[in-house]
Amino acid sequence: MQISNKFRAPLRSFVAISLGLICYKLIDTQYDYWILLSVIALLPSTTGATMKKAISRISGTLAGVLIGLLLVVVMHDSFIAFSLVIAISIFLMIYFIKSYYSIAMMFAGILIVAALTFFIAHGNAGKSWTFVLARFFDTVLGATIVIITAYLFWPDKTEMSVKRIIDKQLKNLYSILQLVSVNFEKISVDDFFAEVGQFHTDIINLQQNFGDMRNEPNGDFRKFDLFKSVCTNFSQIYNDLIAMGNFLADAHQKIFAMEKIKTPLQDFIAIVSELSNGSPRDLEKLNHYYTNLILQIRQLQEQQTSLFVDNKYYSVVIVLLSLRNICVNLQFILIAIEQLRESHG
Repeated sequence: MQISNKFRAPLRSFVAISLGLICYKLIDTQYDYWILLSVIALLPSTTGATMKKAISRISGTLAGVLIGLLLVVVMHDSFIAFSLVIAISIFLMIYFIKSYYSIAMMFAGILIVAALTFFIAHGNAGKSWTFVLARFFDTVLGATIVIITAYLFWPDKTEMSVKRIIDKQLKNLYSILQLVSVNFEKISVDDFFAEVGQFHTDIINLQQNFGDMRNEPNGDFRKFDLFKSVCTNFSQIYNDLIAMGNFLADAHQKIFAMEKIKTPLQDFIAIVSELSNGSPRDLEKLNHYYTNLILQIRQLQEQQTSLFVDNKYYSVVIVLLSLRNICVNLQFILIAIEQLRESHG
């Protein structure tokens, strides 16, 4: 049955939680609610992201409960020692939860074993094995439920998420180029960097999703390399946007004070912005754009030789060369997109 993209994630979550509730009712143990908590913490998103997070949770939990068990044996029933371990574990779990999930889960495991041993078993290290085994078993079962749900029920491959981010990135880039092209004389540097900031945020999301793709089975290495090249080109474009933005204000004064530079440079910027109208399928047209860009640079060099050798024009040169580099990287991105489309037949 064909399900709309906006309903897939909620339906997968519903199935995962339902399976978790079934296991909760069937498995009669003191801490069986940990199964449901693991399912909720790992609610399935894309297949690659789900697999990555589940593996991180299982490995982190295993390390955490074993370290916690060792600490419990060493600490005996010392109130101060248990208090320090619990407090430090809470702090480090919160500190690492966003950036290093597996490490956060390790400290969560230490916290649970230490807290239950002290408050429930009153420092009895022998009873800690019960907590260790229950925590690890329930975590593995909850993660297994989520993985099965992510792969069997309306799966959303990470590749599709990556493609959506790439489409958004291209629209953001075209918006920035149009901002420079149409409003170059009165462009606000703050507005420019606001747009570039969003562009960088999407690059981080793209890199994260690209990393998740490696956790999906039966991956296509050719596609993987193409997506990797796209990530690299977007990062290079971001660096050129930053370089261009840092010199926009100074470049304005020089460009619009010299008519010989103003017109050809505006033409150059307009050609860059026209890439937003180019189809990834029309590679000959892209090559034509690139040829025009090179010609514009040569014309500028011929018309104002000092532009490229006089230090007082350095800001203009950086803006110009940054735009050229953006065009080159954008061309590679569009070619990669075309090859990805061809790989789908």
